[in-house]
Amino acid sequence: MAGIQNSDELRAAVFAFLDELQREHRPYLTRAQINSFAFHGQQLSLMVQPGIRTPSRWADPLSITSTNRPEDAGGYTDEDRGEGLRLYRYMRERSTAAPILNRSLDHAAISGRPLVYLIEVGE
Repeated sequence: MAGIQNSDELRAAVFAFLDELQREHRPYLTRAQINSFAFHGQQLSLMVQPGIRTPSRWADPLSITSTNRPEDAGGYTDEDRGEGLRLYRYMRERSTAAPILNRSLDHAAISGRPLVYLIEVGE
């Protein structure tokens, strides 16, 4: 089965899916609910682990999952900048993948494609 290709149509479908979930299940969504997304019959996980989610063979990330854990417990120090803006702290150099994933965020900013921003609030 071919992988799902990055497209504006797919991103619009992701945001519509999450909007509908949010209307039905306020205020919190489970990982299982979020990861039940499918596009043209193909499953696509939106939330796999804390950090940047870039599906295979995509240049731009699809989602960012942050956490409310403190930094010394593996969390991030993201900041709310008001008016719907968040300052996302780049992934620290915990792995060899960190620089590649951080560059993918730069690429997304240049392309102007929207990203899903998720915050883990519990197990």
